[in-house]
Amino acid sequence: MAHQQQETRFIENFIIIWVDAKLRHRNTTDDDIQASITALRSIVNSIKVFYTCESCIDFIDNKVKEEKVFLIVSGSLGRLPVPSIEHDIKLDSINVFCFNKFKYEQWATKEQHRKIKGIFTGIQDICNQLKEDIKHCQQELTSIQTLGSKTLKISNQLDASFMYSQLLKDIILSIEYDNATREQVKEDFISFCRICYAQNNAELCVIEEFKQNYSNPSPIWWYTRECFMYSMLNRALCKQDMEILIKMNFFIFDLHQQLQHLHKTMKNSEILTVYRGQG
Repeated sequence: MAHQQQETRFIENFIIIWVDAKLRHRNTTDDDIQASITALRSIVNSIKVFYTCESCIDFIDNKVKEEKVFLIVSGSLGRLPVPSIEHDIKLDSINVFCFNKFKYEQWATKEQHRKIKGIFTGIQDICNQLKEDIKHCQQELTSIQTLGSKTLKISNQLDASFMYSQLLKDIILSIEYDNATREQVKEDFISFCRICYAQNNAELCVIEEFKQNYSNPSPIWWYTRECFMYSMLNRALCKQDMEILIKMNFFIFDLHQQLQHLHKTMKNSEILTVYRGQG
């Protein structure tokens, strides 16, 4: 049975799943456990804790659709689920968390299980590994579809997903609000974010900062900052999540306007500043 956690929809591309039978017999509000969960949530917002391998596998099979899973398993339980799920494309990596590294080195090796990143005795070491793995995973998730003009002229056909993306973009950018409605849309989005990140104190602080100072700095600054805006918008664009995109419409519109303005002012410049991003 899983630890009872507030059910929230996935708003990011990644999920951390922690499987450890010993957590069943400990209060998850204990300072050390809570500190570990807080550290993990500073990397990925969605954290799921399970006490059994069966409940973990059931969750991955039935609840996880397209998100990438980063699995943390105890040494004693790890050897059970790893062979069962290591070939699942939704599983990105496995980290073995135990206090006796030598005891589990025999089976928890990259040679035997390619998705195992290592055996760790401290949560900070796992966090460091997760940051590295997630950065790599983000790069892999970034896909850019390029269609040459000659190809279009010859085939006179567009990929259906590309056409849908263009239509979606046109719809999003065509929605305009008066000042009062726009402010309400922004407030509704902030309220939605507070619910989604209710257990993430670090992001709640950033959300409050966004509420108070959205216009200064700029939309580009907010998008390129590694925070909830970056994660949510990237996933919504990648998954073409219309609900989230509509909630973020005011921001997408402002971001588009600023990029257009920069393009007009810089297109004749010999030196061009390029902003990072994901499509």
